[in-house]
Amino acid sequence: MTRSFLAIATLLTLACDRPDVDRGMIVIASGFNASTVFPPYAGSTFEAELAAILYPGLVSGAWTDDGLGFVMDDLALSESWEFNADSTQLSFRLREGLVWSDGEPIGPADVAFTYDLLRRPETGFINAGLLQHLDSVIALDDGRVSFYFARQDPRALYVAAQEILPRHALYEYAADSTALLAHPGLTDPTRLPVSGPFRVAEWRPGEVIVLEANPRARVPARLRRVVFRIVIEETTRLIELRSGAVDLAVPVSSEQAGELRNAGFRTGKTGPRFYDFIAWNGQRLEAFADPEIRRALSYGIDRARIIEGLELDDYQPAAGPYPPLFARLASPDVRPDPYLPDSAGAILDARGWRDTDGDGVRDKNGRAFRFTLLTSAGRPIRIAAAEIIQSELEKIGIDVTIELLEHSTFNDRAFQRHDYAAALAGWRIGLDPSFLVGHLWPNTAGWNLTRYQSAALDSIIPRALAAGSQRAAAPYWRAAGATIARDRPYAFLWYYGETAAYTDRLEGVRIDMVGFFHNLHEWSRQ
Repeated sequence: MTRSFLAIATLLTLACDRPDVDRGMIVIASGFNASTVFPPYAGSTFEAELAAILYPGLVSGAWTDDGLGFVMDDLALSESWEFNADSTQLSFRLREGLVWSDGEPIGPADVAFTYDLLRRPETGFINAGLLQHLDSVIALDDGRVSFYFARQDPRALYVAAQEILPRHALYEYAADSTALLAHPGLTDPTRLPVSGPFRVAEWRPGEVIVLEANPRARVPARLRRVVFRIVIEETTRLIELRSGAVDLAVPVSSEQAGELRNAGFRTGKTGPRFYDFIAWNGQRLEAFADPEIRRALSYGIDRARIIEGLELDDYQPAAGPYPPLFARLASPDVRPDPYLPDSAGAILDARGWRDTDGDGVRDKNGRAFRFTLLTSAGRPIRIAAAEIIQSELEKIGIDVTIELLEHSTFNDRAFQRHDYAAALAGWRIGLDPSFLVGHLWPNTAGWNLTRYQSAALDSIIPRALAAGSQRAAAPYWRAAGATIARDRPYAFLWYYGETAAYTDRLEGVRIDMVGFFHNLHEWSRQ
């Protein structure tokens, strides 16, 4: 009996063994893994969504036609907010009667503690740039908390929307990052109190994450238990969904989504807030430090052909760091790079990269133009794209070797240690335009994978952050995006949304621009 047959048989057995009468539990096959749900360190899409479920903020984000807005929905910890006359003070009144999952009260001191922790450089908050104009956060005695800004900040509500942490559980560990990381709740989140509708019941990263309803939550979850099984391979996720072993699979390709709809499954899709790219690490391969070389490489990639060949119906060629959801930030001067292999060759010739020995690979000063392209083994679309890109770059005289890495190993090498020459990866973009510069592009940002620097960008960003409103900041963000697109620290490949497929037994599912699981507390199983 083959291994694959045994796997399928096991899944079918699991499906048959699932008690249909238990309507309080669902199982999700997730292609996303999480190494933490502690909000300051939650960097991936999946980690951030789980963190938001467990630790709501003072307000919740909501996407509208005008962009990101903030609301006091059922999960928000505050019941009102107000600005002072010059918008340098933002005050919130917390809801009464809120408690953590261990029964301790939630109050303004938790808010002040959270922001004190996030503002400390030693904490290593991954979005620390967001707080650069925040002067202080003061807890008041009457259930209010006030944010004081050094000057007007168009992102003030975004600043105040960060997840709130339990002071009583973390205070003794907050002296420095070493002490904080030693808190047992960071490695085992079942040991850390939460305020959201779910708490962590089981934590085995790479295998399974189990959430259970928080009985002390202000808004109770309709489900008693949610099991996330980490299933990196899409084929396995689809088998489990079709067999009934799981209730939802995420992500699924657009082609598979169509087939699943025809088979009676439902699907939901996020907006186009994702893009894939190739990061060129000029610190590892000197040629990549030259923007003209990066332009040549980008001209050597036929995005439209790859999208068509891989039948990626919902994908579109990427023009730069802002996906189409930021319509008002689109610059008419920023378009996807065309496929121009002859121009690519001419640029390489002009930069001294020629095939001097007739072996088909360009060289310069005795060094061949070859590199290794890393990507994750669990992403079939990226693997297929990497193989096509390898062939296309070979046509312009560049030798590419593809190296597939297990998900956590890839993340460690590409995102943490920057131990690569070129990496094919992807981002989910935050819903505020400042995410672009706060998270990814300043030379000091933790997620600046290529250590890209730009004097022009450094002059634009302060003006954007000093604008009095998002509308006033938009021209500067537009210019920032155009600058990055022109310099090409990445080869921007394509924009896309991601899709989940689920059984018609699930009710209340709302998948949209905000994400897959932001209203998980409203889901139910019929």
